[in-house]
Amino acid sequence: MKKRVVSIMLSIALLLVLIPPDLAAAADDHANTLGSSATFINLNSTVSGVISPNTDVDWFRFSLPAAGSITIASTVSGGLDSYGYLYSSSQSLIASNDDLNGRAFGMSVNLPIGTYYIKVASYNGTSSGSYTLRITGTASSAGTSTPTPATTTSGGSATINPGAARSISVYSGVTGRVRISTTATVTGTYIFTSSGNGSYDPAAYNSNSSSASRIADDEAGSSNFRLSVNLSAGQAYSFYAGTYGNGAASYVVSVTAPATVYTYTVSYNANGGSGAPASQTKTQNAGLTLSSVRPTRSGYAFLGWSTGSAATSASYQPGGSYTANANVMLYAVWQAQAAASGAMTAIGAGSRTVSVVAGAPTRFAFTPPTTGTYTFSTSNNSGDPYLYLYSSSAMTSAYLLTSNDDISSSDRNSRISYNLNAGVTYYIGAGAY
Repeated sequence: MKKRVVSIMLSIALLLVLIPPDLAAAADDHANTLGSSATFINLNSTVSGVISPNTDVDWFRFSLPAAGSITIASTVSGGLDSYGYLYSSSQSLIASNDDLNGRAFGMSVNLPIGTYYIKVASYNGTSSGSYTLRITGTASSAGTSTPTPATTTSGGSATINPGAARSISVYSGVTGRVRISTTATVTGTYIFTSSGNGSYDPAAYNSNSSSASRIADDEAGSSNFRLSVNLSAGQAYSFYAGTYGNGAASYVVSVTAPATVYTYTVSYNANGGSGAPASQTKTQNAGLTLSSVRPTRSGYAFLGWSTGSAATSASYQPGGSYTANANVMLYAVWQAQAAASGAMTAIGAGSRTVSVVAGAPTRFAFTPPTTGTYTFSTSNNSGDPYLYLYSSSAMTSAYLLTSNDDISSSDRNSRISYNLNAGVTYYIGAGAY
């Protein structure tokens, strides 16, 4: 019996050691659902939280009174691998990120005026721990709360922000109608609807006089109204909510904003070279064709673009596609290049055997007889060939048209294809990586 007691005590002690101290008695510190219960966080401020158990999620909300570039980032401890999500007020996913810096997430997005929601979770629900969440940005200020829905009495008025709703009370008679006002945050179609009317018959009017026109009434067989209005960003709009027959009623009026089109900035850094392309703007969920402009750097061949300044291989090519919904800085990837040496050899179509030395490409000149796409490739059973194509016999990076190291991860030969003009001489450097 003593052995059994000792065994149980040791088991409990080991279990306590395995649980991080900050999670041993953690309560659910933030809301688990999107909505008004989400913890409000001001712009340029930080809030702390705990993901526990592994499947826990925390929701936050913030408001932007002016458009701006917003960065949302986490720091983590206790083994948490955090995952962040950004949603619009209509619950559409805008952006998400897993690991920007180790196990912490980070997102940078250009946002218009509005209310937004952030979800913090663990990657695939497989870890727990503490985190801090910080929102920074260039918007002039942030609101401190979302207005609480209120009841408006006879002859009163109610301001309803796009994406929000408000309960109203309409009294009998034309003067008992409630003036509903909103201001458009983006250009598009705004939908005003009534709901929760019970046995009454809500209707929308252009004024609270006896000569007012009814501008919306029964919608699709129901007794509620649905009013569609095209508004420009910043434009104020109002109408009067009442009932058909001017009886008394209480119901909810909602304002649905048009879907917001978010944009992201793709920036370029020549990374020691010069002539980087100008920044480009990407639209949410639409692919962006990257600039075809190539930077130059004396003594180096441009391999393409990467998200890291120390990368040795390219993730993106000029004229390629960028599809992520996030701001990004693309850095030029360079490869040191020795000057081509030896005599220039004119070549035509066909094959030729050459011996090359690493860092000293052998030079060839080729003049296409017709305009079209020409392919230059190597065939080699040993070594690691590298091909360069230039527009000038100077064969420097300023004249580099394209280059290639490996055809694939399993084929170390090189192959380049390029559209060439008839009668123009081009220059090929054949070297070893």
